[in-house]
Amino acid sequence: MANAQRIVAESQRPTVFGHALLIQAMVIEQLCWLLRSLPENSVSNDYTELHQGNVSRDQQALVNAATYYLDVHYNEDLTLGTVAASLHVSAAYLSRTFKAIQGETPISYLTRLRMQRAKQLLMQEAITVRQVAHAVGYQDPYYFSKVFKRYFGAAPTLIER
Repeated sequence: MANAQRIVAESQRPTVFGHALLIQAMVIEQLCWLLRSLPENSVSNDYTELHQGNVSRDQQALVNAATYYLDVHYNEDLTLGTVAASLHVSAAYLSRTFKAIQGETPISYLTRLRMQRAKQLLMQEAITVRQVAHAVGYQDPYYFSKVFKRYFGAAPTLIER
């Protein structure tokens, strides 16, 4: 409750230096507290439930954060470098840690996520392959079609609607 009151108080001072940054930081802090209070979610479990005995809490938290980031931003133009930078680690460390815990690289996780969402869109909605490609984060519809065919064994145009 005190955090919410701080946000409201700061919102009344829009001309003070750093106003926007402070509001953003306080909102993120509030979201973290809310997510940690939820039962059975990967964010609240990152420091309490380790899936492998030799994985540190920090490594598990990093993978949970990366997975969450990819789940939320899969439709954007992402690279391993941009994901790593957003999590304040090197791309090599993120890739190595993610693979050790998840069993796949962050990019293969992202591709799987995008392909599953693309298939859902192609089956449910009357939209073009180009629109689906853009909706799941691919700028080039031809490259998207190539990846889709490699992943599912069929071109996106052959998916039953």
